[in-house]
Amino acid sequence: MYRIMFDTRFESEEDPTFVKLKALNGERSRLAQSFEYNYGDFIPILRPFLRGYLKICKEVKERRLQLFKDYFVDERKKLASTKPMDSNSLKCAIDHILEAQQKGEINEDNVLYIVENINVAEPARP
Repeated sequence: MYRIMFDTRFESEEDPTFVKLKALNGERSRLAQSFEYNYGDFIPILRPFLRGYLKICKEVKERRLQLFKDYFVDERKKLASTKPMDSNSLKCAIDHILEAQQKGEINEDNVLYIVENINVAEPARP
């Protein structure tokens, strides 16, 4: 999936980026499936007690978005600035997303959320 999306691969399961991504994805999944989250849905009066949980969720989300920005979006932007692409060259998905951003169709936040949603749909594999 990362090959199609970013034209990149992880070298192995010990690749530092893969390890970070796997840890953050695991933390995100654990938080989404925890009882702390679910009890607020079933017993709305208990929602005020979710502040600590929601703070942790926000921190995990911010770390994930920063990882996507640093390792995927910014890296691809650097590559595109050093090696201009012509319209006939083969592009990966992030090239099309960044092209839409350059045209003003989407903004930086949209780019990061698209990347995050694709990552959620497809778990990290080397």
